[in-house]
Amino acid sequence: MNAMDCVEAARGGDREALGELVQQHHAYVVQLARSVVGNPDDAEDVAQEVWVSVMQAIGRFRGDSSFRTWLYRITVNKALNFIGRERRAELCELPEELTDFRTPERFAEALDAFRAMERMPPIVAAAIRLREWGLTAGEIAEVFGLNTPTTVRTQMSKARAEAARWAGIVEDGEGRNDSGG
Repeated sequence: MNAMDCVEAARGGDREALGELVQQHHAYVVQLARSVVGNPDDAEDVAQEVWVSVMQAIGRFRGDSSFRTWLYRITVNKALNFIGRERRAELCELPEELTDFRTPERFAEALDAFRAMERMPPIVAAAIRLREWGLTAGEIAEVFGLNTPTTVRTQMSKARAEAARWAGIVEDGEGRNDSGG
């Protein structure tokens, strides 16, 4: 079954179709949740909450947006709710895509990227993840309930500049690199 057929069947109460949607989208839900909450175990907990909500609400899905956009919006909301409930600082593991350390240079790149993402507001980190997955600025705006994709583009530009700053071009207030340069 293709994605839309699965959604339609799941809306009609077909549990196998719902299971197929979970199978197709679970990894993305977990990765997006992890972008927001930071911890892989917490991300799995958030993902479980997301799928419970999807099971409860799939019959009310109207199709005003794509299923993927609707699902990611639920994921972001559940992850932000989780952060609000937990409010705890935990060290995060390196994201799976940054664990290729065959060379010292690759390790340094991974560490810089991780440190930059850690410093970003969770919502910006989630937006970056969605962009990496190919969503347009308009789709990301829809996920976050924003009126215009311009806001997304502006925040992404600021995040890239901040990431570059933290990835080694960090300067103090006098324009000097903080590594002594």
